[in-house]
Amino acid sequence: MYTQTMTSPTSPPSPSTPTPSTPHSTLQTLQTLQTLQTLHASRLQTYTSLDTSFSTYLRTLPHPSCTTTNTYTTHLTNYTHNFQQISHQIQLLEKEVRQAGNHQIADSIREIQELEKRKLHATVQYQLQAEQTLLSDRDYTSACDDLMKEIRELDRKVADLMDEIRVEMADWADETVDV
Repeated sequence: MYTQTMTSPTSPPSPSTPTPSTPHSTLQTLQTLQTLQTLHASRLQTYTSLDTSFSTYLRTLPHPSCTTTNTYTTHLTNYTHNFQQISHQIQLLEKEVRQAGNHQIADSIREIQELEKRKLHATVQYQLQAEQTLLSDRDYTSACDDLMKEIRELDRKVADLMDEIRVEMADWADETVDV
């Protein structure tokens, strides 16, 4: 029997409004961005689990059992909940970073959220197309290939933004040590 464990995203610190020029606010922002990294890792793990569940489901097509379909549906519900929770917590982090006066980082966090929204949409479209390829007479292989390219490109853009945030964090960490 196929089982999947869900990871629970961590709760972000409560929003605050420090001034960006103090070492304390830099430290708080660093901690907030570390939480962002943790949430991003949780999101990546959820995608990995979703991919595994979907692959397992696809192997049962075109004649899935009720148990397989119910398991996949239950997992989708859990993954949806996880994605919503992570997104909500990242929105709180964005607000906290913006209130701390770090608008460039807040804008990067917002851009990551938008890219992740597009990725989730493309992932859903991919899964629907892949399923239909196995269940119908139509071949959606080309559409699936295009969607996978889009997903990989979105992954690359998110990774680039996360790298920029890591560099900024390293710079801030150096400044905090120097103070």
